[in-house]
Amino acid sequence: VQTCALPIFSLFTFLPHVAYSAEQEEDWQVIYMSNQRVGYGRSKIEKVMRDNKTIYVTKHEEHLTMKRFGQSIRMDSSSVTEENEDGQLLSYVWEMKNPPAQTTRSVGSVLGGKLEVETTVGGQTSKQTITLEADVKSSAYQDRLMRSKQLKSGESLSFKMFSPEFS
Repeated sequence: VQTCALPIFSLFTFLPHVAYSAEQEEDWQVIYMSNQRVGYGRSKIEKVMRDNKTIYVTKHEEHLTMKRFGQSIRMDSSSVTEENEDGQLLSYVWEMKNPPAQTTRSVGSVLGGKLEVETTVGGQTSKQTITLEADVKSSAYQDRLMRSKQLKSGESLSFKMFSPEFS
């Protein structure tokens, strides 16, 4: 669980936001490091109804290619999170691909205030249970929050969020 204070500094330069409908939004980003384009990202938020409840499904992917010590490195990460209207995490799937290394994958689902996590690193799978505090938000919550809440100059906003990359 991490505490996130907004606004957040990012390496991303955002391209124009594209909204398809009130039920679905999609953003594309270009990623720069040291004034060089090294990749791109894409986020898609869908509002769905499940058991008469509104669920937000956020799909995010990033693709990076850069040179390190003269060799080209490619890293791909993707995540799918589900959260309720208040931003509380319901489930997630997170993957990091960094060939030739094996894929790292983490899958979690919240049941009764506890997050059941299954993580696979280097072909080895482990399971753990994490107790989530009631005010912990999904890692995708900040995207929706910043679209709906306009911050004034000098104003800040903070909340706790779960980040699957660190589980």
